[in-house]
Amino acid sequence: MHEADPEQQSEVVPEFQTPDGWRRVIDSANPATLLLIIESRLGIAAKECASEDILQETLIRAWQARSSLQWQGYRAFRSWLLTIADRCIADARERHFTEKRGGGKIVSLNCGASSSAPGIDPPGSTTPSRVARYREEAQIIRAAISDLPEDVRDVIRLRLLEQLTMHDVATRLELPLSTVQHRIRRGAALYQTRLRALLASSSICVHDRAPNPDAGAVPKV
Repeated sequence: MHEADPEQQSEVVPEFQTPDGWRRVIDSANPATLLLIIESRLGIAAKECASEDILQETLIRAWQARSSLQWQGYRAFRSWLLTIADRCIADARERHFTEKRGGGKIVSLNCGASSSAPGIDPPGSTTPSRVARYREEAQIIRAAISDLPEDVRDVIRLRLLEQLTMHDVATRLELPLSTVQHRIRRGAALYQTRLRALLASSSICVHDRAPNPDAGAVPKV
């Protein structure tokens, strides 16, 4: 049986059509963890296309399509962004593996935001300084997860980054639900301790509370 999703409760629909509102909902999705997921899903194409470029393209496409978004909660919004990211990754792979007609050469990836035009770029979320911040946050999160004991690492990664329910984590890893619950409780405490230590030695200005994979909320740094 799936655990209850806190987002099924009453939630105020945020204003995401305006530039300021868009920045807030993008921050709620934690672009740093999106960056890690994109990096993982790129696979072999990662050698030719930076995950930061895919994230930029994702945010631009999402901004352009925001008028069609029906708000169903922050978790659903993050899933929507990842769906767009998967399309961007698919486009990048297609460009990577497409041979030039008659030439037999692989077309180099053009992963930048080629579809952008004046006035339709997402406000602030794809600037070089903001993307650099996402990258630094992603490196810290990756290091904190890598430092975890092997038996809890995958559980925390799936719960924190992929935002899977405990039931879905158990199914993915073919583990009893009780084992997953125990590992998440143990791993969450270890992860938060390590994350705080890494953040304390970094230049990133962060929220007071470290992301908690056991809480079921969209993680933030």
